[in-house]
Amino acid sequence: MEIIAGLGSLQFEAGVAVQHQSLVKLKTRRRDLMVHACAHSVFFCQVLLKTRQAVQMSRGFHVGVIGGGYLGKQLVRCLLDLTDLHADDISVSTRRPETLRDLQDRGVQCFYDNVKLVRGAHLVFLCCLPSQLPAVCAEIRGHLPEWCVVYSLVSAMTLPRVTGLLGHSSVIRPEYQCDPKDGELQCLQHGSLTKALRDGSLVRATIPRELWHRGGVCIVSHFIEPVLYAALNLCTSHHLSHDQAVSVLNSLIHQQVTSGESPLGASFTSANFVSKAFVASLSADSRFPRFDLSSVQMKETPLSQHLAGSPQLRTQLSSLYCTIFHVDTQQVHVS
Repeated sequence: MEIIAGLGSLQFEAGVAVQHQSLVKLKTRRRDLMVHACAHSVFFCQVLLKTRQAVQMSRGFHVGVIGGGYLGKQLVRCLLDLTDLHADDISVSTRRPETLRDLQDRGVQCFYDNVKLVRGAHLVFLCCLPSQLPAVCAEIRGHLPEWCVVYSLVSAMTLPRVTGLLGHSSVIRPEYQCDPKDGELQCLQHGSLTKALRDGSLVRATIPRELWHRGGVCIVSHFIEPVLYAALNLCTSHHLSHDQAVSVLNSLIHQQVTSGESPLGASFTSANFVSKAFVASLSADSRFPRFDLSSVQMKETPLSQHLAGSPQLRTQLSSLYCTIFHVDTQQVHVS
């Protein structure tokens, strides 16, 4: 495919009749959704890794991927190339581990044992087919550690359904709202997805929609909320008070400020994450409760309302998103 990149007459789309152009659009949408999936997964991993670094967690961070198909392979490559994870931090469970020789050569553990994979994992990505998910969930149900977050990339399977199958509350899934006005993500010209996600314009196109206002209405896709609440859960598990946990998040959103620049000013407070009644009950050394990530993603939260009314904070989070991919943040601004 790299040989014919840029040669329009040799592309698949060139031979498609007008009446079948909708099939090409479906193919393009599938590709764009995969780019979003991998980009958001990288962001999620890096936020958790930076949070662990901030609270000086000494234990390793182990990531498991169930499914070694096209999406699973692309995801692992992105995690290897675009995050601070090392190859021995990642394990893949697939029916055909022999097809992942390139990943094994880089040091990734590849085998077929879903229970073994999840038992010691801090984060598990589900990349199997929808038809396989019920059996996979039945197999690993009861073996997921309490602290483990499950990130489902299985299409056509709702979050309540996945949560019910697993019997586990720390489950999230992407909710993409691709705007046709944005056009297609031109990633194939880069030759690989990891190279594409080093392109500033493409990375900015994958910024979660909830961080933008369109026509005065905040488009909320509920991705940033579970990411931040997951970071708070990490802080709580490390016995940090609510004030200390919020300070960790504030250090994350301000870290993209370079020497000589002034911080943008917007910061989190404990009241942005819990109800007013709960805030009133907190003492200085109280900790946050352990947040149910599935509920956070499915319902409006105090954080949802705070983000909707704070363009400055959304700009900072957008800048953090770009900083994680080492791309320019100068063009990031929301209103």
